[in-house]
Amino acid sequence: PRNVYPPLIALHQRQGNKGLVLLSAPSKTQKELKNYTGSVSFSDDQHFYVSSPRGNMITVWQAEGGYVGAIKQNDASGVASIADKLWASDGNGFLTKYNGLASEKASIEFNTSRWDNHLYSI
Repeated sequence: PRNVYPPLIALHQRQGNKGLVLLSAPSKTQKELKNYTGSVSFSDDQHFYVSSPRGNMITVWQAEGGYVGAIKQNDASGVASIADKLWASDGNGFLTKYNGLASEKASIEFNTSRWDNHLYSI
């Protein structure tokens, strides 16, 4: 239904009997996600990132589920964490490196390549 913005992210812990914990961003951000997320990556610093290509953003969460903030990126698709950096791909052929939520970023353009929502650090 229109104007309904359900939780799009869930956490589960193997230990204990908590079941799924549904997560929602603040209402403005939750609406901007347009009911769609793409890719998830956990970092070494107790955070995880969730891309939203339709929402043109990446949401940042604490490992326990607390909302931290959002990074604006057009058609944010794949996400991968390497050390304290976040790499994000988009459907326009860019691979962008972020330093946390800071606006400092570096982009690499691949003129003959396009990305989908899969990115993996090796």
